[in-house]
Amino acid sequence: MIVALAAGGVPVPVLTLVIGWLVVILFGFSILAPRNAMTVTALIVAAVAVCGAVLLLLEFYQPFDGLLQISSEPLLTALGRPTE
Repeated sequence: MIVALAAGGVPVPVLTLVIGWLVVILFGFSILAPRNAMTVTALIVAAVAVCGAVLLLLEFYQPFDGLLQISSEPLLTALGRPTE
């Protein structure tokens, strides 16, 4: 667990690049699309998908905490230590 947590957090340039890239794409679609219910709904669904992708990216750097948690039991078994 210490090794996994010592890997650090999300690299800020990567997170900035991904968010900036997705903002440009959604902004471009929102400017070029005509205003009607279908395009607004599609942009909202796309924004929710983008938020989900960023959330998953952030969750990958905290494998033992957060919304998605993995068990440390297989690692402890492989190391020959008793599980908690």
